[in-house]
Amino acid sequence: APPHAMATTTTSPPIPSSSSTTGSSSSTTTTTTCHEIESAKKRLTAARSQKESASSLILSAQTMASTARTMAETARAMALTAKRNNEAAQSLLRTSEIEVEEAYRFLKEAESRWEREKEKEMMEEEELGASI
Repeated sequence: APPHAMATTTTSPPIPSSSSTTGSSSSTTTTTTCHEIESAKKRLTAARSQKESASSLILSAQTMASTARTMAETARAMALTAKRNNEAAQSLLRTSEIEVEEAYRFLKEAESRWEREKEKEMMEEEELGASI
């Protein structure tokens, strides 16, 4: 039987020793007492085993709780890091958008200057060609 079942098993109360001198009554009492002692020893062994199992379960539960706390702390740190990374990425995105707009304006200005320079050169070539 499992240890917890054995621990709840009860034995009959000890039979008081007889003051009778008959050998048969004394023999019965001795036999009963021996059985009770053996039964008590088995019950004690089962109880000790059950106590060891309970102690082991407690230790395991404490270890699991400690691990869970560590995991929770790690998760909080990771969440904080993720939040900071998100904020940094958002800032970089805003900065990049501004940079793209400025680069686009610079490109348009450069193209416009190039077009004006090209038109100016063409006008100068036409003036040179007309003067020749």
